[in-house]
Amino acid sequence: MDLLLFVLNRAIDLKTSIIGPSPPLAPVVEDAQRNDDHFHIVVVGGSASGLAVIKNLATWKNLFPTLAKAWRRVKVTLIDERDRYFHQIGSPRNLLGEDPNFMRQSWTAYDRVFDYVDGNFVHGRVIALDKNLVTLSSGVAVPFNYLVIATGAKYPDPFRPKALEYTESVAEVTEYQKAVQSAERILIIGGGTVGVELAGELAGAKKRVTLVHGQSVLASSVYGTQSSGYYGRSSRSLGTTLLRELRRLGVEVHLDERVDIRQYFSGDDGTTRRFVSETRTLVTSSGKSFESDIQILAIGMGSPNSEFVSTLPHHGVHPHDGEILVDSTLQLISPEYSNMFALGDVAQTGSPKMALFAINFQAPIVAFNICSLMNARLTSRQDPPKASWLVSHRFKLPVIVITIGESHGVLSLLGFSFSGFIGRAAYRVFKPGMLLEEFRHLLLNYRE
Repeated sequence: MDLLLFVLNRAIDLKTSIIGPSPPLAPVVEDAQRNDDHFHIVVVGGSASGLAVIKNLATWKNLFPTLAKAWRRVKVTLIDERDRYFHQIGSPRNLLGEDPNFMRQSWTAYDRVFDYVDGNFVHGRVIALDKNLVTLSSGVAVPFNYLVIATGAKYPDPFRPKALEYTESVAEVTEYQKAVQSAERILIIGGGTVGVELAGELAGAKKRVTLVHGQSVLASSVYGTQSSGYYGRSSRSLGTTLLRELRRLGVEVHLDERVDIRQYFSGDDGTTRRFVSETRTLVTSSGKSFESDIQILAIGMGSPNSEFVSTLPHHGVHPHDGEILVDSTLQLISPEYSNMFALGDVAQTGSPKMALFAINFQAPIVAFNICSLMNARLTSRQDPPKASWLVSHRFKLPVIVITIGESHGVLSLLGFSFSGFIGRAAYRVFKPGMLLEEFRHLLLNYRE
């Protein structure tokens, strides 16, 4: 069923591209309906998956005639701690500073998100959650009937700016760009997906790049910690292909080497410095030394942004990895929170942690199920409706795509990894520039 939703969604996107979008909503005029027939949907997280849910809400409501007629009584509030959408996928490319247009478009205002659904944007950070209420750090409480958690994962600077305001964020990234442009030798500590993609981008910009990874396989955490069976074979195949591609670009890769993070990356205030622009020599635990002009710490990435969910009783946040536990309908695992949904990197869905999977195969399901729940409330006054009205997330094909440099990528699928022609084809689909254009067009309603 989730594949059917994906096909229908893409058909609607094609219609929009060819003949243009539907007319914007007229101003909302309240009628004499009962107040409990009004629905407030809160989306926490202005990520690609959160924006995709909002877009799909306006699409799937047409499958429910009663809901479609009452759509004027549905309001959506988007909450995010940043004042603009930030294109996280493009952060390694932004560090180069070679494409001013890409840099400019990496921050996009949310002002056009609500062209086709009645709603508003709230700039703030959610710190607490109740069954029908979210509380911001400012003390403001926002009630909801249905909640969507799309807060994604944490990425420290320089991969995501510390600043939450647009102007300060741009200034922060600009300083990183100046340092990278003036450097000749760059050392990256950590060979996960972020470190590998960054190494590829820097090598493509003719920098002398050294990558030091503490494991025997690059991107070793993509398929979990299992060393045997299908996932172990997939992990080794992916790591071997990535290593070959990086060395083809001239990246010097050293595996099973560790550096003392406290010794080399601790700041005077006790915090960890992840971007150090100093010419210095780092020595690994085996005695190897590496001299560089910039050192970038690319480990400890991608922990879920789920702390505020832990304020719920019986919240269902995994105690070890911090992911929100959800059932097949992407509702929180506890039945008492059937009005709450989670998707993307913050949720334990069983799908690859890739934005395209979240927006194409998870967001349509969340939006459809919320529309189904609202329609049931309007027609039968029962909530939740019968299970047959809720769609389950079944498409969990273990596919991974990692971009390498300016024109290459590695595709990992069914235990095998591909570069060459297949890798270049995957790059053309997943390259940061194309994803930025697609996200701005389809999710943020920017078409220039």
